[in-house]
Amino acid sequence: MRTRTLGITAALALVLAACSSGTEAATTTSTEPPTTLTTLAAPETTTTTLPPTTTTTIPPVEVFDTINGLERLDDEELGVLAIKIDNHPNARPHTGLQYADVVWELPVEAGLTRYIAMYDRYQLEKVGPVRSLRPTDPAIVNPIEVPLQVSGGSNWVLREVRASGTHLLTDNGNGTYRDNSRSAPHNLYADTTQLRERVDELGWGLALPGNLFSFGTADALGMDVSSITIPFSSQPPAVWEWDATTEQYAQSYGDTPHTSFDIDGEEQQVVADVLIVIMADQYTARPPKPSDGKAVPAMDLIGSGDALILYDGQMSEVYWERPATEDFIAITHEDGTPVTFEPGIVWVSIVPTSQTVTWE
Repeated sequence: MRTRTLGITAALALVLAACSSGTEAATTTSTEPPTTLTTLAAPETTTTTLPPTTTTTIPPVEVFDTINGLERLDDEELGVLAIKIDNHPNARPHTGLQYADVVWELPVEAGLTRYIAMYDRYQLEKVGPVRSLRPTDPAIVNPIEVPLQVSGGSNWVLREVRASGTHLLTDNGNGTYRDNSRSAPHNLYADTTQLRERVDELGWGLALPGNLFSFGTADALGMDVSSITIPFSSQPPAVWEWDATTEQYAQSYGDTPHTSFDIDGEEQQVVADVLIVIMADQYTARPPKPSDGKAVPAMDLIGSGDALILYDGQMSEVYWERPATEDFIAITHEDGTPVTFEPGIVWVSIVPTSQTVTWE
């Protein structure tokens, strides 16, 4: 049996009460034998013909071999790309973020977060803004050998990440470009078609990791939850609201809807089908010597800990596991079996254990 040690608390608690009552029956004793015997006639019987019963068969959930189990467009295997995306307030609205199949949100310095957005099914001319590398990033991309596009990074971080075997793409003007309508550094964007061509030129081949999680008929979850608030720091928290009409979660930061431009230039609120919250210890990653650069926040993603999973307007408290650096993060029940859910857009928030996630 596992013991929970990390900081997830609920905003609402359900109190159950049960009441019972009983009444003693009075008893009498008779010594006189009955004087009459009443014989009851058997009731008349009738025969009712019922219509034949029908059995409803729920068709199995169709799962495709993409990272989120959704069907490919035109059956084309493009190869998965990961792109590090800025989330400074000046980086919003984003572009192309809503087409990512799986998004990972991680804390960085100044209490801000950045994303690792994974694209399996789309070719996009503009994704971003793209920002720099952090020490936690290889924990997400290395186990599945997905190339990661970043704007750059501190020399010591670049050196250590490359030494870990990450297929790292940096800004060299080949697949990335600046949008002069925005101010630097929040104006670097990526073209996924050119990035995939660059990956091919480097001889890395297509990244086709398949399903990142256990997809299929969804496990039943424990409670109805209409919204969840996820703080990463003192900055406005990520807030997700369940929309029963669209059957998706819509994201805001504080009271401000989080939006992204689509391929037609229309601004849309960012949504997801499945939310996963991973509680992990935050630490400061330091360069080997002061002249190598500055220390930066990082997340410890080796071991296990508490997690939450939400879909279909419901939530359960679960666990995450990653025994070693070569392993991908698994989301499990208390007994260690994987949590199974239907294919869809997955958003993973990696939250410091010093923060308190609330829901209602």
